[in-house]
Amino acid sequence: DDGEMPALLRRAAEWSESHGDLETALHYAQDAHDVERVARIAISVAQPMYAAGRSATLMRWFHWVDDHGALEQHPAIAALAAYICALTGRPAAADRWAEVAEQCADRLHAAEQDPVFAMWLTTLRAGTCRAGVEQMRRDVDDDAGTVRDVGSVRDPEYPTRMLLSGIARFLLGDIDAA
Repeated sequence: DDGEMPALLRRAAEWSESHGDLETALHYAQDAHDVERVARIAISVAQPMYAAGRSATLMRWFHWVDDHGALEQHPAIAALAAYICALTGRPAAADRWAEVAEQCADRLHAAEQDPVFAMWLTTLRAGTCRAGVEQMRRDVDDDAGTVRDVGSVRDPEYPTRMLLSGIARFLLGDIDAA
């Protein structure tokens, strides 16, 4: 029965996720049109996927979530996609995704922002340095307390942001602080 298939796919996604097979879980979730699960898993595996050289796969998942109209509920995807596009030499795509991330940030007060979104948005802003070096420094240093609360295990980009802070301070001539 076609009506049973989505429920079976959701159960398969849940089982795969509970057994640590996140990529298989994500594929089952896509087949079941479980946008929430796809978004959550894609965000959680983004950094290791990028580090493993699988940014194209990751970007397909991000586009899938976008195609299903869920970026507003999962703005970390927009920030992550912008960051990955910037890192992989696609500035126009990075700008498009960054604009979506900034629009989401504008709609949410800092207290309402998911810490994972705040982490990636801060890393994106500092890493792209779109508003100059002083703003780059502020993006990392002023948000460091909020973002640091995410915790080192859940905040794999903390060392990157500290490096960017040092670079910004060096470029601003504050060699001791750098």
